[in-house]
Amino acid sequence: MENYLDMTGSDTENKDFTEIKDGEYEVEIESAEETEIPSTHTPKLKIVYNIRSDIDQEFKGRKIFDDWFKGKDTHDYNKKRLKQLIGATKRATDNQTFATLKEVLDFLVGKQVVVVVKNEDDNWGGKTRTRLNVKYWKESQHKPTTLEDDMPKAEVDTGDLPF
Repeated sequence: MENYLDMTGSDTENKDFTEIKDGEYEVEIESAEETEIPSTHTPKLKIVYNIRSDIDQEFKGRKIFDDWFKGKDTHDYNKKRLKQLIGATKRATDNQTFATLKEVLDFLVGKQVVVVVKNEDDNWGGKTRTRLNVKYWKESQHKPTTLEDDMPKAEVDTGDLPF
């Protein structure tokens, strides 16, 4: 009987994966949700950015994961950073308010921004690893493309319409 999956050999490591480099990337916010770390039940915001494929840039289609934790002194997420992220979308009005965190997160999904990222060493649990951290956001310089942008424009003669 043939095995479905044989883990012996040298092909068990992912050698094709390359880390996203430090820099600026045009992204779309794919998801933004409050969740928790299962082992500790620590709440966190989990924001997933998708590096836009409609713009000529490195790492198209790759994801950037950004976890936010509550401050120990405030027991809340950093509202200044939330305002900076919302401001970079250029979609909020000056007097806009959000009644709940969920409203803020729902507002962010689908918006385009530029993320500035840096690979940094992170020491946690006695281990050091390199993490890609979002340092700040800037306004996107590219209009988002939609399916409608790719569709040919049909010309309609109003004389052909039945009304």
